[in-house]
Amino acid sequence: MFESHLDHLQAELARVLQLLRRREEPPLWPEQERGAEGDAVAWLAEDDEANRIDALAADAEIDLPLVRLASLYALDRLDMDLLLSVLLADIEPRASVTWRLRGGPLDDRITLDALTRAHGNTFAARLEIHHRAGPSGDLVAHGLLRYRDPEPGASPSTLFPRLAPKIKALMLGWPEADPALAGVARVSAAMLRPDQLVASPDIDALVAETPVDRPTMCVVTGPQGSGRRRVAEVLATRAGRSLLLVDGDKLTPDVASAVFQECWIEGHLLCLKPAIAALGVLGAETVARWCAQLSGPLILIDSSPRGWPPLPASAPTRHFALDAPTEAGRQRLWDLYLAPFADRLDDVDTAALAKRHAVTGAVIAAAVEQAVALSDPDASPITQQALDEICRR
Repeated sequence: MFESHLDHLQAELARVLQLLRRREEPPLWPEQERGAEGDAVAWLAEDDEANRIDALAADAEIDLPLVRLASLYALDRLDMDLLLSVLLADIEPRASVTWRLRGGPLDDRITLDALTRAHGNTFAARLEIHHRAGPSGDLVAHGLLRYRDPEPGASPSTLFPRLAPKIKALMLGWPEADPALAGVARVSAAMLRPDQLVASPDIDALVAETPVDRPTMCVVTGPQGSGRRRVAEVLATRAGRSLLLVDGDKLTPDVASAVFQECWIEGHLLCLKPAIAALGVLGAETVARWCAQLSGPLILIDSSPRGWPPLPASAPTRHFALDAPTEAGRQRLWDLYLAPFADRLDDVDTAALAKRHAVTGAVIAAAVEQAVALSDPDASPITQQALDEICRR
C-alpha cells in the first residue's frame, strides 16, 4: 500500500517537475484572488508545455494532486520543492530519493536549517526560504506548514516543519479531513429544494434571491426548530456545494485554520452555529475575509438577533429572521417528513396534528423518526395515535 503511494508520488513528481518552471513574481495567495475553476496555475500559464498536463494525466490514468495544490494556492516551484521535501521526510524517513537535496537521504526530523541548506545556494536564497518556510513565513501563515510551539529566536536547527494534515492528504491523493475537525465540524450533503424550505413566503423569496456565486454573509436567526439549518441547506443546494457545519461552541483558534482549509480545498459552504460564539473566537473581520475568499455564501446561525458583534460594512449581508412554524407551516412539515412513508400511513391527518401540537420542525422530524422506528420491527402501519402519543411526551 505504502509503496504504491510513494511510486505514484514519484512518478507524478517526474512529470510535474519537467513541465513546470518558476516565475519571478511572488506567488498569488488565496486572499488576493482565487482563479476560476480549472484555471492554469499562475506560474504555468505562459508555458506551452503546461497545456499537456491534462493529456499526460489522462494517458497515465492518474490525477495530479500536486498540480491541484499548486493551483489552489498559486504556489511557485520553490514552494513546491519545500513542501515535497517535508512530505517525503514525513512519509519515508529512509527515502533515497532526495529531490534536489544534496545533503544525503532525508530523515524523519528534517529541520528548517536542513531545508535552507538544501534549497539555497546563496545568502539571499536562504533568506527567501526563511521568509517562506520559517515559523512566521507565508507557508505557515496560510496553513500549509506547521511548527509545534516554536520559541521566539529559536535556532533553525531546532525547528521541525510538518505539513498540515489536510495538505499532506491532498498531496498524497487521500480524501481525508484534518483530524482536528473531529467533533467540531461535519459535512452535510443534504440536498433540499427551495420548495422544501417550509418558511414564510418572505423568507422563501429572500433565499431564492440570495446570490450563491459571490461572497455574501447570511445571518440566520430564530428559535430552535424554526428551520435555520434548512435555509443553509437550500443555499448549498442552489450553489451545488456541500455544507461544512461548524459547532461554534467548540471552535478554537487552533482549529480555525483547519476549518478554512477544509472549505478552501473541498469547496464547501461554511456554516457557523452558534455564530455569536464563533465570532468571539475568530473575530468579525476574519469571518468577513473568509467570506470574500471562499467566493460564496458564508452562513451564520444563532437563536437571537441581539448580542452580535458589528459585521464589517464591506461584506454584503442578508438577514433571515425566522419564527417558530405556524399551523400551516407545521402541516407542511408533517407532510414533508411523512411523504417517504406514504404507503405505511394509516389514516394520518396532518392538519389535525398541526393544529393539536404547536411544536417545532425539529420535534416533528424526531416524532416521525421515532414512529418509523417503532413500526419497523413488524412493518406495522404508522398511525395517528402513535404520532399523537409521541408528541405529548
